[in-house]
Parts: sequence; C-alpha cells; structure tokens
Amino acid sequence: MLTRFFAWLLHLIKCLLDWFGHGKEPRPRNATLAVTVEDLTVPLSGPKGPVNGAEFSLVGEFDVDYLTDAGFKRLLDNLAASPGAFKTVRVMKVLNSGTPEPGTSQPPTSSSGTVWPKGGSIDLSTTFDALAELTTRGLIPFVVLGFFPANVSVSPIAPPADYTNWTTLIQAFFDGLLADPRFGAAAISQWWFEVWNEPDNGSFWQGTIGSTSSSDYFSLYKATSDAVTAKGYNIRLGGPAIEGRNIDLYMQRFTDFLVNNPTVKCNFLSFHGKGDWNLIAPPDLPAVVNQADQTAQIAMAHANPGRFTGITIVNDEADMRVRFGVPFRPRMTEQFPAWVTALMITHDALSSQYSPQGFRFMTGSDNANLQLVSNAFDEKRSIMTAASAWTPVAGSQLATDLLKLPVYGFYELLRLLGDHHGTFISGAQNYYPNNSDLFHAITVAATNIGSVFCVYPNGNSNNAWDLNYSIVGISWNPVNVARFQIDHVRSNSYTKAGGPPASGTSLPFPAGNAGPIRLAQEIGVTAAIQSNLTLTNGTFHDTIRLDAYSTAVYWITPFAPNSVPATPTQFTGVREGNNVILRWKPNVEPFFYSYEVRLNEETITPIPLRAAIWVDTKVTTGARTYNVRAVSASGVFSGTASVTV
Repeated sequence: MLTRFFAWLLHLIKCLLDWFGHGKEPRPRNATLAVTVEDLTVPLSGPKGPVNGAEFSLVGEFDVDYLTDAGFKRLLDNLAASPGAFKTVRVMKVLNSGTPEPGTSQPPTSSSGTVWPKGGSIDLSTTFDALAELTTRGLIPFVVLGFFPANVSVSPIAPPADYTNWTTLIQAFFDGLLADPRFGAAAISQWWFEVWNEPDNGSFWQGTIGSTSSSDYFSLYKATSDAVTAKGYNIRLGGPAIEGRNIDLYMQRFTDFLVNNPTVKCNFLSFHGKGDWNLIAPPDLPAVVNQADQTAQIAMAHANPGRFTGITIVNDEADMRVRFGVPFRPRMTEQFPAWVTALMITHDALSSQYSPQGFRFMTGSDNANLQLVSNAFDEKRSIMTAASAWTPVAGSQLATDLLKLPVYGFYELLRLLGDHHGTFISGAQNYYPNNSDLFHAITVAATNIGSVFCVYPNGNSNNAWDLNYSIVGISWNPVNVARFQIDHVRSNSYTKAGGPPASGTSLPFPAGNAGPIRLAQEIGVTAAIQSNLTLTNGTFHDTIRLDAYSTAVYWITPFAPNSVPATPTQFTGVREGNNVILRWKPNVEPFFYSYEVRLNEETITPIPLRAAIWVDTKVTTGARTYNVRAVSASGVFSGTASVTV
C-alpha cells in the first residue's frame, strides 16, 4: 500500500515556477561560474530516489575536551532538544585529550595530552566521558582518530618511527569502546571513524602525503586499517580528510593507494571543501560542489571502480571560510543558513546523480566551536553565541547563557523533509545548476511534504526571486500548510539584537534584555499555520518572494483532528542567575508542530517552538509555575505538564 502511495505521489507532484524578474531576463551565469557548474549535471525533472536529512545534520567541535564543560553541555542539550535536526558531531583530539586547547585563529596541536604519557599506561577515560556526552543525548560521534600521545610520537602531529604503539593504542581504543556499557558494538557500528585531519596541512601533519609509494599518511592509514581488521571491529573507517583545494592531487593519490591495497578498509572518502581559502573572496559555493563531484569522478575513473561502490563522500568541514577563529560576519546572518541549505540541495542532487554507483554525499560544518566565543555575536564559527558576560568557574570555562544563531534554523528545517523526492514537472530551468542563484528540492513521505527553496547568489549579487509555485497530485484533503522561513527578519537573532553593528564595533551582550532575541532565535513561519485547508483538485498554490540569502520550506501535512500529541514528560526547571532553564522530553510525532510554554495564563514562547528547551529571561524572585503542552499541525493539543521553580 505504501509503495503504491509513493509511486502515485512521486509521479503527480508538480512544481510550477515562473520568474517574474521585475521586467528583465534572468541574470546570465558568468564565465567562471559556468566552468564549475557545468561539471554537475542534474536531470531537468530534478533529483529522484531517497532523501536522507541525517546526511546534512553534522556539526563539528575541534577539541573533544570541551564536551564535558558545563557550557558545552548546554549547547548539546539544545541539539538534543530537536531530534532529527542534529544527528552527528565530529570531534578531534580523541587520542591526545586531557589538555584543552585555547581558542585561536588556527587550532594548535602542541599538546600530547594525558591519554598515554611517555613510559606510562593508556587512559582513555577523558575521551570516553566526552563521547558519552554525545551518545547519552542520542547524538552520533564522528571521531577523528588523532592526534599522537607522547608514547606514540615525540609530537602530536609528527609520524612515529614505527606504528607498533599506534596499533596498540587503536586497539585499546576500540576494545575500550566495546567494553564500556555506555557504548558497545551495536552503537559504534553506527559511528564514523576518520583517520587524521588534513594530512596535507602542516599545522596538523608533519609527515609526507606524496606518491603512493612513499607516503607517511598512507602508512598511518594502513596501520590503522590493519589494527581494525585484525580484531574484526565492525566500524566505518575512512579518510583522507584533505583540503578540498587539493582534491585533484591528493584524492587521486589516496584512491590509487586504496585500489593498490584492496585489503585496506575504507567506507567513506572525506575532504574539507570551504568557500574561501584566502580570507578575501566571497564564498564560492559551486566550487565546493564541484569538489564533491570531482571526488566521485576520481573514484569512477579507476580501472576497478567497484572498489568504491556504495561509498559515502563526506565534506565534513563545508564552511564558508577557512580559519574558524577569525571573525566573519556572514556566520551571524541569514547567509550561513542559505549556504548550508544550498549545499544540502546540491549534494542531495549528487546522491541522485550517482545512484547507479551507490554513492551518497554528506556535508557538515565545523560550526559547534563554542570555546571560540568570547562576546555576543562575535562572528566566530559556532551555532550558538553568548547572551551575557561570564566568569569561568569550576566545571565551566565556556558560556552557559546561550543564544541560537540563524544557522541553527537550518537544522530545524531538516525535520520537515520527506524521505523521497517529488518530481519537477516544469520550471526546472530556473533552478541550480541551470541558474546559479535559486536552489530547490521537493521531498515527500507518507506523513508530509517538505518543499525547500533558498537563494544563494554566487558573488555579491542581491537578486530577489518572485515565485509562482504549485504542487499538484496531493492525495490528502484537507491539509495543513506552514511556510517556515529564515531571512533578514525571520528566524534571525542577529538582526533582532541590532546587527549588523557599525564597522569596527561588535554587538554588546544583551544580558537581561535577551527575551525578545530568544523569541526571534527560533525557526519561524511567515504567517500562522493554515490548518484544515481544503484543496481544489489536489493542488496547493502560493506566490512567494525570496530575497538574496533567504531560505523557505513549505511543510504540508494531512489534517488529522483525531491524532493527539503525547503530553510532554520529564519537565524540569532550573534557576541560573536571572534565568530559568526549562527542559522536557521531545515529541517525535510526524504531525508535531509546536510547544506552548505558559507562565500563569501568559504564553511566553513563540509559535512555533520546535525545540524541547526554553530559557525564561529576567526572572524575579519567588516561586513560578510553568506549564507546557504540545500542539499538532492540525491544532490538536496534548495534555499539560507543570513544574514549579
């Protein structure tokens, strides 16, 4: 029954797009853009096959030591409050943990940590406690196997004379994960394990990554693979995590190495495709997409391309700009969510394009580095920023009073996607790659339709798009329709806080005036959800204007007045200074729309509130009783949970 439903819906969904263009023709692509875009071919009818939102839910934190900090735990609590938005967290320094690195413009790798001191014994407890902070919140670790502790090498980034102790350490690491009741074989089979980080970057690797016959990195990779296969660990192992600008050279050499060593284990190919490597140019999104496409082409070009059948190609640092500690204003604005949305749409299209080879494409940003944040909205690479000044105390060197940045909303949008593609019937000539500004994907499931748009200009263009949009062949009637949007006003804490500031200045901590910013930080809608909307001939139609760097999702669900959301449970409240932090167990129903938190008879949260966490700001003394309930897209309320703080 479900198969027939999908077949019928996938063939009947129609996306009609006309560009009004304000009386002018579409802007032609410039020559530079045409070179990179034309390498990517997407069928006019659009991508087909499965959609996997989890492939775009990856965030990164450089230093595993910070995961146990109280401030970082608060960030992780926020991730866990939106199940399906965030899935995977990439972490480094797991094998030389114990000494947190300071936040700088270039991550230092000078400390050998405490995992295995020279002449001492192996102690992975710091790393395992940190990884447990992820797994206890339902998050999957993406583990970078590095760097060297003192009993393996004289330097954390210098290859050792031989890999005997490295083999011992790798096997101790995996044996420990298997034996630890917090993890185990079933859990780690779903994790990702990456051999090193940027071996083509002297800041992380002081060995060679030269020809296949002489490469310190390939020796490291083979030693790691041999250590894993000798013990039969059921894990995903991959690499080489090179800089994307070196794809044509080092990805070719790495895949040559794999083909020449068929027993070496490799489940994914990884690289770091960034929009700007020189801190000068605007982020170049087509170039990043082209690097993923190049990787696929390199794999296919081998005499034995079957070596790579079913492999995942991962850009796990798909950031707008290099140097994660150097301020870059677009990280604070609607440009960042548009960037990652465009990457999602293009890489999802690549997965469709390369489906005969079984390739899947995955992207993530190194954007969970809370340790870099020193001031509110300070343009560092973090998905949350500080709401108030703080004094480091025992157990916390990081801010615990946090605000979500606009990019946070992108991950919330992942929860709205379907699991298969719909079909473009007309208008596809206006989408990327035929046009470089407008990105679109139509996704469907048995429970919802999620139709995604974003405008990401290449260069400094500010073109806006006026869309005349229809979806036909919708079998549900009546339906509920919500249009979520991230732009300069909606879902934008930075604008609400007064950004952008004057040149050369930064925004002040909002401190006790953070209440309005918290309301603006949540993913929002352009208007109240339309529930119980009757469709004519199974057709939904709307007109929409999208400015540059705007992102929008139409979320359509069947009207279901008898489907009642679960009453929130585990509702707790904790006072911290003038704030009360409220948390509860998230709802996971496909028809869930929003939470409503009330103090006395007043609703104090925005509609929608999609995350199962809220901070009540400027709290006065005395007991306060809070109520929370969930509401479905059809307007049906759950029961109410209460807590007195």
